[in-house]
Amino acid sequence: MVDRLACPESVRLPTLLDGRDPPRDLFEHLAQCPRCQHALECFAAGDCAWLRSPPAADAERPPHLRQLLDALTRLTTAADMFAVPPRNLSLDFLLPTDHPEALGAVGPYPVLEVVGRGGMGVVFRAVDRALNRVIAVKVLAPQWAANGTARQRFLREARAAAAVAHEHVVSIHAVDESNGLPYLVMEYVPGPSLQERIDRDGPLDPKDVARVALQVAAGLAAAHAQGLVHRDVKPANILLENGVGRARLTDFGLARAVDDAGTTQHGTIAGTPDYMAPEQATGQLVDHRADLYALGCVIYAASTGRPPFRAATSLGVMHLTVTATPAPIRTLNPDIPPDLAAVAQRLLAKDPANRFPTAETVAAELRAVLIRMQQPDLAPRRSKWRIRAGAGVTALLALFATALALRPRSDPPEITATDPGDSPPPLPPAVPPEPPDDPAPAMVFEGHHGTISGLSVHPDGTRFVSVGSTLTKDDGTIRLWSTASGKRTHQIRAGGVRAECVALTADGHTIVAGFIDGTVRIYEWDSETELVRLRADRVAVTCVAPDPTGRRIAIGDARGRVRMWDPATGRVGLTITAHEPRPCRGIAFAPDGKTVATVGLDGALRTWDTSTGYERLALILGTDLAWGVSFTNGGKQIVTADPFGGAVWSAETGHRLAELRDGRVTPSTAVAVSADGTTVATCGPDGFVRVWHTRTGALVLRAATGGPAWSVALTANGRHVLAGCGGPSKREKPDADNTSVIRMWPVRAPAGP
Repeated sequence: MVDRLACPESVRLPTLLDGRDPPRDLFEHLAQCPRCQHALECFAAGDCAWLRSPPAADAERPPHLRQLLDALTRLTTAADMFAVPPRNLSLDFLLPTDHPEALGAVGPYPVLEVVGRGGMGVVFRAVDRALNRVIAVKVLAPQWAANGTARQRFLREARAAAAVAHEHVVSIHAVDESNGLPYLVMEYVPGPSLQERIDRDGPLDPKDVARVALQVAAGLAAAHAQGLVHRDVKPANILLENGVGRARLTDFGLARAVDDAGTTQHGTIAGTPDYMAPEQATGQLVDHRADLYALGCVIYAASTGRPPFRAATSLGVMHLTVTATPAPIRTLNPDIPPDLAAVAQRLLAKDPANRFPTAETVAAELRAVLIRMQQPDLAPRRSKWRIRAGAGVTALLALFATALALRPRSDPPEITATDPGDSPPPLPPAVPPEPPDDPAPAMVFEGHHGTISGLSVHPDGTRFVSVGSTLTKDDGTIRLWSTASGKRTHQIRAGGVRAECVALTADGHTIVAGFIDGTVRIYEWDSETELVRLRADRVAVTCVAPDPTGRRIAIGDARGRVRMWDPATGRVGLTITAHEPRPCRGIAFAPDGKTVATVGLDGALRTWDTSTGYERLALILGTDLAWGVSFTNGGKQIVTADPFGGAVWSAETGHRLAELRDGRVTPSTAVAVSADGTTVATCGPDGFVRVWHTRTGALVLRAATGGPAWSVALTANGRHVLAGCGGPSKREKPDADNTSVIRMWPVRAPAGP
């Protein structure tokens, strides 16, 4: 029983709503004392007659306070809500090490510095000597080591994060124990947290807000796809690699499976009050939409420099979260575009049913917002094209689908865009029916034992070249194949050095290959003779492209550089820091050879003058994983591949002309355009290859590749497509000796005149 004599003076209770930081004893007393709960209720309602009135019955209390107080009475401890980093955390638990720069060691990992502290533990920057890499090690604080609940939370973080493999989620490598303390071995992400960035510089640039939010939404989509609810999405748990380059979601310590996320042990409220959804703050059932509310709070904080609700205490923030409406973002920061503010406003809906349905939907909306911010002249007229909440993604996809206009046969194939000031045109009357999901390949080529990272078809269509690249299995050889027999005709071993990429000159006589040792080598097709080699620094070559004349080779590497090499003289005439420090992943020449397009893991599409190195165009695609690029329509348009699918851009203005999707988000890792410009093909980790006709915009092939596909190629006339994929499809028997295959499918001719 609560001792009534121990009830605090009345002047102390309002501090729980909007006063100074309360002592823990005051908070814990409130959790047990009905009289003080009633008093707090009266203060919240502006009624100070509580000294003269008995506590209200539960049925008479306002619903939000009844829910909040009910959740408080089920709190076993306030430790999680008031957890703060230990000010003088002792590092006595570190083991000795012989590393000269280390503070000590956690297990076998020498610790270089403390990079973060929290209520539950400490994070170190450390070294993994076995793999020669920098890692992060998170150790449970000694004062929590004997707490079974804390240990369970620590292990839950490891299991939850390890289940989500995504570029925007920090990877967990291992979990172990050292000196009686459990620890996690994680990927080290250089750069500040979003919270540190906000504290240092204030609100982010609107484009950075949209980009970070987009990437966090993509990471959440991956977590939700695994049945996990993060429950603690906040700026402090979003790391910004290299500034604002790439956002990485971390700290899955509160994550729960969807079917278990509605309850916590003994009904404990879990999360950070500033970023809690109302249903989370009141101890109700939560699902993935609680994470979406938190993402709305993150957008709000990144846009304004503060979370939606502020009070001097955690309980005060929770009270406002349940009852109040935040100030509109644009009243605090007029630079935020209305459509970005609208996304945040919908995410902050009190009722989960009024938020976006999924994180994937949020990502699609944010990507559209980012594109409009980069290309303001494409912003739709509100009276006609306004993307409304329920049908935003569908409307956007339909708009891009209708942008594929029919052209006379005498004109070159072209994917065109409508005037952004006009109403959307009607759908083309004749659209070929949706293709079958898994047509059988016409030919299967076996021999590779890892990721098939490059394909290039000879102009005569009867042969092609491939390279396999993986860290563990494949020998990295260059293989030449016959499309008629399905057999390998030649193999170039290149002295045991692994090839990373391959291309053919326009006449098909020579093979250009880039290698992991930084060399680029040119071989004669018929004799396999190495004709010339570029020897450079030992930075892996990631993509190569001969110009239309075959006189120059454009080379992209793992540092993001692009170099122009003249094989005749052996000279590198131009070096461009195109995507530095992120790798360059795709490169292509325009048909006239005067422009080269590149994409990289900085998420940018850029074009360059090949004579001067002048940057003609720069577009941020809304993701940091742009994998492939190609020109079409005589160099007037550019096609790209990224995790959201394929897209078509104007090479002159950078306007987005069309999206290459089949009604859903279809990640793409490679893109190819036939030499005659009639077809575009993409492939991706979802295990499908897709082909579109450029004249009609129709999807004419969608075929299962049997596993993630990383390379795609078309014959010159666009009548066959090839994809390098990671294993047998359901139509074929598995073969342990041939884990990767190349498949070829016929592409049907376009319908209509």
